[in-house]
Amino acid sequence: MPHITSAERLGHKRGVQEATDSILLRQITRRCGELKDDLRVRLQELPLEQKNKLTEALLDFTGLADLVNWLDTQAPQ
Repeated sequence: MPHITSAERLGHKRGVQEATDSILLRQITRRCGELKDDLRVRLQELPLEQKNKLTEALLDFTGLADLVNWLDTQAPQ
């Protein structure tokens, strides 16, 4: 098994984060419509674990109000 440097590990982590962000934003936009900048910032600032929880919760959302409610109640402020 080849040795993985810390730089490679960091690059992998960033790649996973960017892929998660991209998929999550597309899913939210499809479910809730275009987001204002303040909501985009809130989403970007979520830790990866919270983003993963949001991808599951999003399946039950019917619109933007559900997203805002989830962020207000589930996401760390």
